[in-house]
Amino acid sequence: MRVALTLSCTFAASLVLGQSIRVGKDPSQMVFSQNRRCLAIACGTRTYVYDMRDGKTFRCPGGQLDDISPDGTKLALVSELKGRLQIWDVFRHRALRTWQKPTANNRYLSPAGVTFTPNGKSVIFNLETGDEQKIIPLVQLEIATGKMTNYTTWCRPLASKLAQTLTNMGIKDAVASNITYSAVFELPMRINGHGVISDALRVLSSRSLLYAVFTLNLENQQPSKVLTGFGLYYLWNGDNLHLGGGSKFDSITRWRDGREQKLMLTPSLPDGKNEEGDPGISTSHDTPYVLVYGIQHIATGERPTKRSLKSQRLVVQLLNAKTGEHRQVFESKFPWREAYCAISADGKLFACRSPYEANRIVIHRIGK
Repeated sequence: MRVALTLSCTFAASLVLGQSIRVGKDPSQMVFSQNRRCLAIACGTRTYVYDMRDGKTFRCPGGQLDDISPDGTKLALVSELKGRLQIWDVFRHRALRTWQKPTANNRYLSPAGVTFTPNGKSVIFNLETGDEQKIIPLVQLEIATGKMTNYTTWCRPLASKLAQTLTNMGIKDAVASNITYSAVFELPMRINGHGVISDALRVLSSRSLLYAVFTLNLENQQPSKVLTGFGLYYLWNGDNLHLGGGSKFDSITRWRDGREQKLMLTPSLPDGKNEEGDPGISTSHDTPYVLVYGIQHIATGERPTKRSLKSQRLVVQLLNAKTGEHRQVFESKFPWREAYCAISADGKLFACRSPYEANRIVIHRIGK
């Protein structure tokens, strides 16, 4: 059964010039498919997929939107309370695979960070164990057959690499047995066509909270690269972008082969979603372009007034992580407390929550 909401604008190309798409209440997560055909938007009890080829929006089940397949035909939806992963066929409107794993105490392991493989036939994800101080096991699920592959032998060599890195940073008691670490679910896991995964971890050692990014070869299950430091790291094509938040300015640094390159210094733009007040970052898949966005003059206090909300402005900037060039691509009044944006895989489109209506998404073309 094909369920679609036909938009008033029938030609998809016209919708990338600042026009809006009506979706459900309170849109939050947004993900472009790698082929730029579809945009998936999570909205509470529903997930919407907009097909830019024919200008139609498809209604799908709700849940945490972890990923959309590279061709835009499948969604990975997670129910955290039930510990359930559902792979949903967008255009045929049916579930292709539903996965749950109960534990001995009648609870469910919760899948997180679900990522489609490049061919779209499998997903790789982390399994929450219920203890945030333990490494999260990594598994692969084949959608058609339900076959599971468990990758757990990489935990010990990763702990050793982390301990060595921390020791080099001057943390004397950094031995593998003293390090506890957990996944960073808000940062996207990536996998390339050669079976190499890029992922991130929180590391706790010597009462210090650090972050580590690493790459893992699925074939030999050996972490090949580990970078550890304070602050959040974002992944781009083998490089690592380090975000350092401050009271007045945020800095973005590029790390490559152990060398540091300052890319961008911008007035603080908290996105409203986290306590650190960091701006939001969305990395494209195939280009060095990175979307940096946030809210200027964010309202303070638990219950901001309408007047203080109207004074906020959403600012979106485009950063070239290779050259350091950056420019502002969008600015608008923003009455909502949280900002949500996403950039397409080719770096040519970005989507953001409408500054005027709570149930609309606006797609913009990024000019040269």
